[in-house]
Amino acid sequence: MKIVLTDSFFKSFKENVIDRHIWYKFKFWKHKWYDLIRGLKNLKAYFKVVIGIYPWNADYTILALTKISLKRLLKYLEDGSEVPETRLPKVKDVKRTIELIDHHLKDDYAERCGWEPDLETIFEPPTEEESKSLKKSYKLQELEWDELFIHLKKMRSWWE
Repeated sequence: MKIVLTDSFFKSFKENVIDRHIWYKFKFWKHKWYDLIRGLKNLKAYFKVVIGIYPWNADYTILALTKISLKRLLKYLEDGSEVPETRLPKVKDVKRTIELIDHHLKDDYAERCGWEPDLETIFEPPTEEESKSLKKSYKLQELEWDELFIHLKKMRSWWE
């Protein structure tokens, strides 16, 4: 944007803020309408997560917001104008990142390793089989957590 300085404030204001071709529109508001629309769409997309934010649960907040952002980005990457040789690995990485975040938010590692929660025996010490399943689930959680951050390190190249 070109800034014009004149000898009086009102002349400078007229030159810099008021559009000459459309006298009733200020240049300041030129792109604000689209920012407002985008902001309302963001509020709608992130509302459920923002309502569930608690100050003592940082990983849920950060990962849930990241998951929604990646789902929105994935639509643009899949239909993007980038060549398939570079676009498809990005799409694969984003899908895997969403999957890893989803597993962490659901906290379903023990169920995926064969442990079945039973409300009748929940307060009793675990059996040997349940103990093995829980140890395996802990290892799976650590592996997937490390893999998640390997994928998140590539995030700067995910854009359309």
